[in-house]
Amino acid sequence: MAGSQIIAIVNSLATTLDAVTGVQRVYKYEIAVLQAGNIPTILGGSQAVDYWTIRPESTEPVRFAGYQMELNHIVTFRHYYTIGDASVTEPLLDVIIVAVFDRFSTVFAIAPQAEVTGPLVIEWPVPRMIGETFLVWLTTYRLPVRELIVVQ
Repeated sequence: MAGSQIIAIVNSLATTLDAVTGVQRVYKYEIAVLQAGNIPTILGGSQAVDYWTIRPESTEPVRFAGYQMELNHIVTFRHYYTIGDASVTEPLLDVIIVAVFDRFSTVFAIAPQAEVTGPLVIEWPVPRMIGETFLVWLTTYRLPVRELIVVQ
């Protein structure tokens, strides 16, 4: 991907995501290798797990005439949130989901790297087990990002 600015795009998106009320611990990598006992300490507050990852999921290039190319990326945010009492946990989680959706509804471009972003697609929370120990809600967000580049 000569000339792609995907790393700068992900960095910008992570900064925007981190500024949303209720969002904390945004990592620009997938946390895959941790001892289960370390997960709450590193990825949550007290004994709860609450963290985000943001990574490119896919890139589809389209070649135009000459040296112009369009790169259509999908950037994925994943939110891991400890499952607790449904009457407490789910309303709190729903507020965060709506806040993230609202924030990214007004991100139309990432200047100067990406000409078009969005709209944000949400996969509502599903239960997942991490570290064979912690039951969490996993919410997945996918943000299309279009980048126009000239390759020479």
